Amino acid sequence: MKLIERINGLLEKATPGQWHADVYGHIMALGGTTNVASTWTTPDSNYPKGRPWKENAALIAQLRNAAPALMDAIMAAKEWRDATDAPRTMETTLNGAYETRRVKAEEALRSKLAALEEL
Repeated sequence: MKLIERINGLLEKATPGQWHADVYGHIMALGGTTNVASTWTTPDSNYPKGRPWKENAALIAQLRNAAPALMDAIMAAKEWRDATDAPRTMETTLNGAYETRRVKAEEALRSKLAALEEL
């Protein structure tokens, strides 16, 4: 199974977003009613001020929230690549199918990237 399929499968099964991190390092979902994970700190000489557990929780929550948009952008980029790499034949060139697919794929990719920039 490829990475894209594994991530999409996990997104389907995981607790729905939006997730957020609370001040205790818990990752909460469903309006703050469900603790889906927790981070904590243990003494570690590599982190004299303690591990950044609040930041770790915030990162996990933000990545979960961004994952659907990231996956949409990846799929749009894949379609654009496939459309651009598709073999051009006399028929698809003359009837405009090649260019139509490529332009639609490019527009979708631009749209998905713009959506990511708004997160």
